[in-house]
Amino acid sequence: MLNRKTTRDVLIVVMTITAAVVGMCAARQVGYDAGVASVTTAKMQTPTDMESITGAIIDITDTTITLETLFPRTTRTVITDSATVFERVVPKDQKTYQNEVNAFNVRIKTAGATGPLFSMNDFKDIPVPFTFVPITLADLDAGETVTITATGNILSKNQFTATRVTLKPATPIAPSQ
Repeated sequence: MLNRKTTRDVLIVVMTITAAVVGMCAARQVGYDAGVASVTTAKMQTPTDMESITGAIIDITDTTITLETLFPRTTRTVITDSATVFERVVPKDQKTYQNEVNAFNVRIKTAGATGPLFSMNDFKDIPVPFTFVPITLADLDAGETVTITATGNILSKNQFTATRVTLKPATPIAPSQ
């Protein structure tokens, strides 16, 4: 009699554990499927109008830059002319930038004490951690990253004329340890 009761108790425990494991696996799968569905059915918002694009220079010929872009991944032909502005982004040294930030903060506090907390004039000279230095097309090399700005929508254009070409600073490489 004791043996049947023990066997029955063991079977109940084993069936309970099995049911719990099967339930956890099923719940995990349902959650996983719901997560995958939410990611795969989400629609990525894409712009309908684009006036600038960033990419790597593939080639430069005369007044034409061939650019490989990432979003969307395409090769584009950029024509430059005498009206195109070329510039390089140069980081400011930390001390100069911090002094500009401190002066801006004082100006904002002063403006807030004498009237409305902020006006649009308070924001026209917001300090930025870099400057733009004029360069020429000859200063550009293949492999460098540039942002090209044009007039009008260039989203679907494979060839367009640039109004501004901005050379980005090279990505710093951490020293090996």
